[in-house]
Amino acid sequence: MFETEPQTYTEQVPINESIEDMWTEDGVPFDHDGDANTPNITPQKIHRKTTNFVSGYDTVTYEKQVPILSADGTPKVKSLIKKSGGKMNNKSSSNSGGKSSGGGGGGSSKKADKKKKKDVVDRYKEVTDSIDDNTKAMTRASKAADGLYGVARIKNMKKVNDLLKNEVDLLGKKRKEALGYLAEDKQALNDAASKAGVTLEFDADGDISNYTNVMTGLYNQLDAEIEKANADSNVTEEEQKKIDEIQEKIDNLKDAMADYEETKSTLFEID
Repeated sequence: MFETEPQTYTEQVPINESIEDMWTEDGVPFDHDGDANTPNITPQKIHRKTTNFVSGYDTVTYEKQVPILSADGTPKVKSLIKKSGGKMNNKSSSNSGGKSSGGGGGGSSKKADKKKKKDVVDRYKEVTDSIDDNTKAMTRASKAADGLYGVARIKNMKKVNDLLKNEVDLLGKKRKEALGYLAEDKQALNDAASKAGVTLEFDADGDISNYTNVMTGLYNQLDAEIEKANADSNVTEEEQKKIDEIQEKIDNLKDAMADYEETKSTLFEID
């Protein structure tokens, strides 16, 4: 069960028309009323031929309900899960909905959020700073060359060339770092997939080739548990726990995918 929204579509529809041609055995044409277009000709046996053609196009607009996609491109799953007491609460993969209340006064069972190192530490700060400094120096040297001549200009252009070589070396260093991080991110991604009970496949470019099937299967699994919980008058702690566990596995997998794709993008920019 997916969330949907109306979407407007516009199409060009052909306008079909036809023309009937008439002529005699002598080849004398007739108009559409059957009168000979050539005077003083005795009509003989008339032959008819109908020609179909497209005279133009009409624009047709209509609406159609289509699934609403999440940021990762997967359809948003929508369902209703009942609260204790019979009230309904919206529950989907994008909305945790209401949870059955636990016992009194024991404090919140919510886990403390743990920030990932990559969200706090810039992986490429040192090498990026060096690249930026080198680029600025190269820009200044190139501008200075415009006002120099002879030996001074040759020396300046050698400086620019040395800075350019240094830039290539720095980019190579950043690429090596990114390749190391890519291996780490891919391992973390496979670990998250394993915990979610799925296996990811990668093509020659390193892209996930079975992404749609994997994510659709996980969301179907989540929706099935929600549907199961809906069958009861109250949501038990066990049912809620199972739903939360599946949702957490999906979220962790999506986070790992985002880290992996970000590192792949960094490599693409360097190359």
